[in-house]
Amino acid sequence: GYCIPQWALALRYTKPGGEDDVYAPTPKASFYATLAYSQGEEMVSNLLGRLHLDGDGVTKSHYRAKHYIGQAAGRGDGTSFFNFARTLYELGQCQYEGVMDIPGHSCIPRVLFWARKAHAASNEYREVAAELIDTLEKDAMSRCANCKKCHVANEKFKTCVRCKAVWYCGRDCQVKHWKDGHQADCVKREMVQGVVLDAQQWINEDRGRTALHSS
Repeated sequence: GYCIPQWALALRYTKPGGEDDVYAPTPKASFYATLAYSQGEEMVSNLLGRLHLDGDGVTKSHYRAKHYIGQAAGRGDGTSFFNFARTLYELGQCQYEGVMDIPGHSCIPRVLFWARKAHAASNEYREVAAELIDTLEKDAMSRCANCKKCHVANEKFKTCVRCKAVWYCGRDCQVKHWKDGHQADCVKREMVQGVVLDAQQWINEDRGRTALHSS
C-alpha cells in the first residue's frame, strides 16, 4: 500500500505554505489522512482526530476525535495527550447541559489526567496544558465535590489521593461521593505512560449516557 506517502501528504497539507507555515489544514489533509488510516497507518490517528476535533475538511465530531486521538494517546504518543484532554473536556461541555461534575459521569478526572501527562511530556502543548490544569484545579478546590460547600480561607479540604481532581470538606463527603459514582470517574494520577485505552467502549458509554439523559 501507499499509507506512508499518504500520511506524508496529509502532513504536507496541514501547512500549505511549507514546513515553516502556520497550521492551517486544507481539505486534502483530511482526504489523505483518512486514506492512510484506512490502509493501516495508525500513526496518523492523532492528526485525523485533530481534524475531526476542529472540523478541518471533515464534519466536526467530538466522538470521532475521541476515537482517533484516544488510540494515539493509548500508544503513548506525547503529541496527542493535550488533544485528548481537550476532546474529553469539550465533549463534557456538550453533555448533560454543560454540567461536568455529575458523579459517575464526570470527565474532569480524565481531562486532568491527560493534561498533566501533556504538561510532563514537555512538548508544544506544555503551556496550554498548564493553563487548563490551573483552571480546573482552582475550580475543583473552590468547593466540596459532594455537598458543594464553598472553600473558605484557612479551611483545609481533603483531595482524592488517587486522581487529585476533586476536593472534599470531610471524610463523610468523600465516602459518599465515591459511592455515588466517583469510583467510576477516578483515574489514578500515577498510571504508567502507554496505558491502553478502550476508546470505542468510551464512545459507546458516552452515547448511551447522552441518550439516557435526553430521554
